[in-house]
Amino acid sequence: MKMSHLANFLFIIVGGAVQEVGLKVRRGLRGRDDDRS
Repeated sequence: MKMSHLANFLFIIVGGAVQEVGLKVRRGLRGRDDDRS
């Protein structure tokens, strides 16, 4: 089924995007904590 192939393709893109956002958010939170201290 083409749907399964498309789902895998979207899963890879979304997974990569989530990782990038997660790293940015973690860096942002760390930056705020460092500024406070």
